[in-house]
Amino acid sequence: MFSSEEIQHAISADFFNIKRAITDKVYSNFAELGTMAKEKLESDFKIESTIINRSKIYRGENLEGLPWINCDAPGWFNKEETFAIRFLFWWANHYSVTLHLSGKFLNMLDYDKMQSSKSENVLLCINEKPWRYDLHKDNYIPLAEIIDVKPKCRKMNFIKLSIAYPIATLHDFNSQNQKALMCLIGLLRQS
Repeated sequence: MFSSEEIQHAISADFFNIKRAITDKVYSNFAELGTMAKEKLESDFKIESTIINRSKIYRGENLEGLPWINCDAPGWFNKEETFAIRFLFWWANHYSVTLHLSGKFLNMLDYDKMQSSKSENVLLCINEKPWRYDLHKDNYIPLAEIIDVKPKCRKMNFIKLSIAYPIATLHDFNSQNQKALMCLIGLLRQS
């Protein structure tokens, strides 16, 4: 029923110890990023503190069959509007930072900045539903492939902009996430 390899993995705690160490580092980085996002949003934008202060880390074992950790900092979701910055670590896939806006928060986007940010590897979600985070072509396209961003985005009832990195680049996890966060916040219009 079980192969020798499966039995060896079941006997050993090594994988779980390594997974816990990685998870602890991801949690620590996400807490730091959440604080950075909050400070930047408080200083540069007039967003209610009840929205900015909503942060939470979640994790699960089955996002398309693989474990994941995400932090929404902030994470404001209701039927009328969304303002969220989501940090995602998806085992064996990628890690990413996503700016998710809907409702009145769509007015914060600076389409000229979005048009000029094409070189930053920013991805635009083109799915009709915002709850997928895979990088498949039916879910995200690079901003660089969109000739005129403003008319395309004005037709959407939510905007998700993401920057993702391969897991193989974990040695740059902190700096990549910080760079992505600042890039995405930089696409917002200051009040």
